[in-house]
Amino acid sequence: MSKELIGWALPALMLIVALSSLYVRRLFSAVVLMGIFSLLSVGLFVSLEAADVALTEAVVGAGITLVLFLSSLALTGEGPPAPPILSEGISRRALPLCLACAALLAYGSLDMAGLQWADAPAHAYLTPLYLEGTRERIDVPNAVTAILASYRGYDTLGELAVIFTAGVGTLLLIGRGTRPAGG
Repeated sequence: MSKELIGWALPALMLIVALSSLYVRRLFSAVVLMGIFSLLSVGLFVSLEAADVALTEAVVGAGITLVLFLSSLALTGEGPPAPPILSEGISRRALPLCLACAALLAYGSLDMAGLQWADAPAHAYLTPLYLEGTRERIDVPNAVTAILASYRGYDTLGELAVIFTAGVGTLLLIGRGTRPAGG
């Protein structure tokens, strides 16, 4: 399958899965569709050659999040089927707010178009520094790994601390509901 076909097929499938999640009536179905969406995202990131982002999405989006949602459903039960989100109509206050947010995001991303080129002014100093000297300075062949592990080491450590704290908090919350009533 060609890269161009994958470049159009994966986002189209992601859109179909996202829209179909608005029409399902069971929470389990919505959770499964969310997992499928995450796996399609992983495929998209791999096709864009962003292996580090794909790995993160696979672990967090398709892995941990899916397990937590399925565990929550197992502990709480699914309850009666809910009406699909779109069957009740869109709130008259929510629609303009969503459209305003989308317009602000689109406006904010207009300046980003020039950043994709290697000769953009934003890349004039740091990009050559990272790419040319990484192997000699750090002895890591992959530039992305070198940047995340060395140049952005404290930032990565901070992200790990946040994820660890969220995991411990989640385990404490889940564990709190499983204790016997008398103890």
